Amino acid sequence: MSCDWADWIEPKLVIKDGSARDLTGLDWKEASRGSGKVQKGKSNADKELLVGGKVYEKGIGTHAPSTIVFAHPDGVEKFESPVAIKGGGMIRDGKASVRFRIHTEKPPVSATGALDPDAPARTGDMGNSLTGDMGNSY
Repeated sequence: MSCDWADWIEPKLVIKDGSARDLTGLDWKEASRGSGKVQKGKSNADKELLVGGKVYEKGIGTHAPSTIVFAHPDGVEKFESPVAIKGGGMIRDGKASVRFRIHTEKPPVSATGALDPDAPARTGDMGNSLTGDMGNSY
């Protein structure tokens, strides 16, 4: 993968009763990244979340490889979030690639101690766990 600056835009948890909860209103339990900072409301480089010419106030900026762990409230049925490659990554030689994945359990690590990028994302009926149902992608 290359140019791996990434944004989760307006991420939300959808509750079984149909209501939604802004994920950026919750504190994460753990956050790691390849470079810069994992931040709410800003990119990993401390810039605005700018996607498609529009600035978003709610979102999470990070840099691959990253892991962001949340404890979710009871009754969560799914997770939704548009995702985007940060604009700076899009201008590097016209090539950009990232992989956005949702895991309902912490994925295994490789021999180097990094998260295994090929570990399967777990989806489906996980009781009180997120299903990884993604919304639109940019």
